[in-house]
Amino acid sequence: MNHKIPCSALLLLVLTPLTGWSPSGTCDYSLGVPYMNTVTPGGNITWPMTFTHLWGDPAIGTWSLSKSGCPMLTYSPGNGSFSVSSGGSQIKNVSVAVAVTTCARELAVLTASSSACNKSKTSSGKICVVPTGETTFFVTPWFIYDGADFRVKLDPATADFSDRVVEEVHVNPTDGCRSGPLPSFGAGVGSSWTILAGNEYNNVDRIGYGGNYPYITARSYIVTNNLAPCRNDETQQMRIYCDAAYYVYEEHPLAWWVDDNGAFFVERDGLTGGPY
Repeated sequence: MNHKIPCSALLLLVLTPLTGWSPSGTCDYSLGVPYMNTVTPGGNITWPMTFTHLWGDPAIGTWSLSKSGCPMLTYSPGNGSFSVSSGGSQIKNVSVAVAVTTCARELAVLTASSSACNKSKTSSGKICVVPTGETTFFVTPWFIYDGADFRVKLDPATADFSDRVVEEVHVNPTDGCRSGPLPSFGAGVGSSWTILAGNEYNNVDRIGYGGNYPYITARSYIVTNNLAPCRNDETQQMRIYCDAAYYVYEEHPLAWWVDDNGAFFVERDGLTGGPY
């Protein structure tokens, strides 16, 4: 006997999905981490991973971390799960720390790997170790051009920043002595230094008027032309190089001035040289 299935029944079989069934690849998501974070020796930071739903069913999966560089850098937790619904996102925070005596010269890379929607994703972020600050030591006055030399070391002393490069940026300079041939100074990048063993700059930080005065110093010009007392101030922003960019680790005041008696003073980070 020949049994025929009505067309309406056939369509019903084709168009009605099985309850609870979901084919692979019916959703997508993205995984992102910060390009660069900085951490100080003995310090810790929060390193976020962001899972974002792109389309389809909720993205439910797991993640894990791996590390390269800086053996003493630690993180916790190292793995977990995530769940992002339609149009949503979720941030998973990881605590990252570095030992105070190690890894100051190294750049660590953390790579997050995840799996959901039958798709594997990876994203890598970098962590640069930066100083906690600086210690300034007065060296000697700089009589030729009215200034002073300062020695500088990076902190903490227990870390090793040798071979790293730092630079200064002049921020918000105020020239209160500008007149005639006096040298002016402005905002922008100034000198740079390579760090030696023991975390010391490879050269002094020379602060003052500078310039070329073969016959008269800036101080003499200020006194002779009745410009005293007058003062120059700025913020010295210190940055350390890491992976093709500079990162700020300290800002402190710079100043040089001539008082009512014609005496000259120079200040770096609260340490004053003078009177001269």
